Amino acid sequence: MKDELRPGYQTEKELWDVKQPRIERYINSHVIPFLRVNVGAKCLDVGTWNPRIAYLQKQTGLDIEAWDTPDLNFDSIKKKKQYDAIFAFDVLEHLQNCLWTVGELKKALKDNGSIYVNMPSNHYWLWGDEHYFEIRFKHFKKWIVTPLGLKVVRHKRIFFIANWRAFFIGVRPLWRVLTGQTTWRSMARSIFCWNFYICELKKA
Repeated sequence: MKDELRPGYQTEKELWDVKQPRIERYINSHVIPFLRVNVGAKCLDVGTWNPRIAYLQKQTGLDIEAWDTPDLNFDSIKKKKQYDAIFAFDVLEHLQNCLWTVGELKKALKDNGSIYVNMPSNHYWLWGDEHYFEIRFKHFKKWIVTPLGLKVVRHKRIFFIANWRAFFIGVRPLWRVLTGQTTWRSMARSIFCWNFYICELKKA
């Protein structure tokens, strides 16, 4: 099977082609204030090691491992009940089988540990072209969290403007759409406010 047809396949460029100042602004404003993780806790990040988690580790001093596996849709995690905190930031919306993935994270979590999940939740016309879905918070609880014996102990809705300067840069975004370099949806996502939520999950 070709890589681009394999379930869950995403290129590095698609996932992490984000400017560093935007990464820092998002982490500083929304992620770090939400976390309740003590220094010295054993932490796991889901997916390939990337600029976002590297910056989080630098700012918090947390010891974070990466679960970098070929296919998060179906691969099993080897370590059981090992982690105080698990981070799944901007990952689940890229997967077709996130029920399986979150179930594997539960297995790796200590009984009193927390899973931190961050996901976009926009109207369909603003979904990312590389996303399989952008699930509503109530459906995430109903279809993923509750069936796995987890519970949401805290959550926060986030409105994040990706790039406010895009309102003032003239016709370049429109020209890129008309010449086929990007899509209307991508242009809209670059200038509108994105709707996210971040939540903390624990074993029920």
